[in-house]
Amino acid sequence: LSSDVCSSDLLNVTLPSAADAASSGVEFIIKKIDYGNSTVTVLLGNGTNTFDGAVGGSKLLTQRNETISCVADGGVGPIVAGWWII
Repeated sequence: LSSDVCSSDLLNVTLPSAADAASSGVEFIIKKIDYGNSTVTVLLGNGTNTFDGAVGGSKLLTQRNETISCVADGGVGPIVAGWWII
């Protein structure tokens, strides 16, 4: 993604579709590295995706060195593709 220093108080990181990401076996690790009061918001790229089984939503990183690691399951049958925080 990006290692740019956040010059504003808000940085959005949008994950790709979980169905697409699962086929490539990718893991995303997002880390807030600045000292400021900025917030990093991790967003779902597709409204039908989930975080840990809950539809929609976002995750906030507010503290320096706070990290979130996400892997996609891709969904099977009637199960909606989603992102799991590991």
